[in-house]
Amino acid sequence: MPAKTDRAFVLVLCVLYLWKALGLLPCFSSPGGISKAFKREKEGNHVPLELGAFDRDDNVPDQDKALMQDMRAAASKGDWFAVHAAFAKTCQNTAVVFNTAMAAALRCDQYKTGIDIFRKLDQSNLKKTLKSYCCAIRLYAERGQSAEVLRLWDDIRTEVFWKHDESACSAMCAMLHAVSKTGNDSFAASLLDNMERRGKALNVLDWNQALNACKIAGKAHTAAYLFQ
Repeated sequence: MPAKTDRAFVLVLCVLYLWKALGLLPCFSSPGGISKAFKREKEGNHVPLELGAFDRDDNVPDQDKALMQDMRAAASKGDWFAVHAAFAKTCQNTAVVFNTAMAAALRCDQYKTGIDIFRKLDQSNLKKTLKSYCCAIRLYAERGQSAEVLRLWDDIRTEVFWKHDESACSAMCAMLHAVSKTGNDSFAASLLDNMERRGKALNVLDWNQALNACKIAGKAHTAAYLFQ
């Protein structure tokens, strides 16, 4: 059944492309969103915001900085055992260290352990950063824990960095990834609108994630809306 559903959705998308080429696709908003995104991607203007702004490590001890670098290097090789070993040696007294471990967990597909690391951060008195939330939203989404994703979405919008457009767009990128996993097509369309409103030039990844939400939800009419 899933294979048939996939084929049906691909057929719908092919029909939409054909309608668009023939000028038969109804226009709901300003046209050209996806085609402009492909153009920006080709020109190298895609700026990744997947995990939030770069964390400052000014207050991180030198030993932990070295261990964080070890975690990144191990994650690039998919060596979760080495990542976890390095994290265990850190002082764990700044959110930046936890964020590095969570980002590594995402890269190594260690979602459950990554969530455990976030919960440890959440239970501490340490101040979470934008990257803390962005990593956690993705980790919970990969595990299908929608209630936790929505809780974090509510929390992140009370933080001071939500007032800054670039930070807010990073948060919305994380949330778009989450809804692409759960099939919340209306939320995905709303996120795209809000991301553009706050100054983000939408890229192919953004559109693909929104379309994936439509695919999971089986909502071809929302996909049609995105294709103008």
